[in-house]
Amino acid sequence: MKRGHWLNTLALIAFAVGASAVWGCNSKADDLNRQEPDHASDGKINQTDADGNTVSADPNDWRLLSNTYGNDVVIRPVYPNPTRDGIVHFQLYLRQPDQVVLNGLFVQGFRGEERVTLFSDARVQDSPLRVEALDMKYLAAGNSLANLRGKQVRLFFYDNRGILLTYGDVEISTGN
Repeated sequence: MKRGHWLNTLALIAFAVGASAVWGCNSKADDLNRQEPDHASDGKINQTDADGNTVSADPNDWRLLSNTYGNDVVIRPVYPNPTRDGIVHFQLYLRQPDQVVLNGLFVQGFRGEERVTLFSDARVQDSPLRVEALDMKYLAAGNSLANLRGKQVRLFFYDNRGILLTYGDVEISTGN
């Protein structure tokens, strides 16, 4: 084997090993993104007050699952959680709105096995900070919040390409 050919082969092997190590670093996040979580709640919530402050955290909820946008897109946990009136808010923050293109935002949940869209906006670039409201009654049979009292629902946040950005559970309390 000629010396030049041997060096080229060694360089190719080194590149392959290095590339697989680098690409392998994101495999856990990529796996999370490929496998959508169960649409049923896990029985835990990220408890928040009426101002959006976290009272107690659920490490399974509201994690940024996609590396597509890096740290430039922040979706804060919904609040208040639990909710009495079925209305929760979420904050969407774009750290660099002039440089980050978030390709739409869609929030969905399930009414039984039916997927329901609670929020849809194909243009989210208008403001670096947005606060939006979601009404949980649309996830209840007959759109009646009474059918969700004492239960939890899971919300999913996607971009318009169907990339799951985050998800979390919301509890509808039994009080009025």
